[in-house]
Amino acid sequence: MIYKLIEKLYPNEGYSIMRLNKGLTNKNYILCIHSQKYVVRIPYPHQHFINRKQEETVSKLVASLDCDTIYFNADNGVKISKYIEYAQDYKTCIDDDKIERCAALMRQLHQLPCVEFEFDCIQQLHNYQSHVSNPIFDLSAFHDAINHIQNKKYIPTLCHNDFVYGNILYTPTKDYLIDYEYAANNDPLFDVISFLGENQIFNFQLRDRFYKAYFQQSEVPYEELEIMERFQNVLWCYWAMMMFELHNEKIYKDIAQDKYNALTNQ
Repeated sequence: MIYKLIEKLYPNEGYSIMRLNKGLTNKNYILCIHSQKYVVRIPYPHQHFINRKQEETVSKLVASLDCDTIYFNADNGVKISKYIEYAQDYKTCIDDDKIERCAALMRQLHQLPCVEFEFDCIQQLHNYQSHVSNPIFDLSAFHDAINHIQNKKYIPTLCHNDFVYGNILYTPTKDYLIDYEYAANNDPLFDVISFLGENQIFNFQLRDRFYKAYFQQSEVPYEELEIMERFQNVLWCYWAMMMFELHNEKIYKDIAQDKYNALTNQ
């Protein structure tokens, strides 16, 4: 597929392609052409729960935060973006202020205009549950968090909804927030906990540094954050169990185990 796409976009041009070992739900490649580098994203199948039309809409709003998009196909999710030189993700970056800089990226995103669609946490949960025939873990003991989130009132905010370390990129001149597959209106606390949980930031001092940078002069809603964290661990555990059933790859089973461990140890 990727070779046909490149030949269609750049006919009769010399190029090289190298597989990039990043991404859980997509195949990613580095494309070198015209002395420039690009990242080509080819989504894996069975991703009907991602709305590519919505991703395309969000991509236009977040252009100042994202890397430059060269090509986007809203029918199949194939995307070509400019390769960011010297980029380090949240895990590999060694800068002392990386947690505050991530908070700044999140605040910038949350201050952008809302869109006309929502990331419905509860509906997503039901979608994942419906694709899990043989659950690895019994999560019924933690469903109180589901009920709380379902009834919670919040101010809709444009959120990323997937603050994993690979989506936060640092360079000497600019920081980036990339991959808006799940982006939509949501409770902003979802992003706060997404960042802390997905990057396994459990140290109280580091969390307080992030809270100070993100909430600034506002009061930190610790109780609501705790409930949101429990809900997300349930949500992503179901997601991982679903992905394990679909692809039978150990990494998804490991993620489910991590989320379950977080629930039992929270």
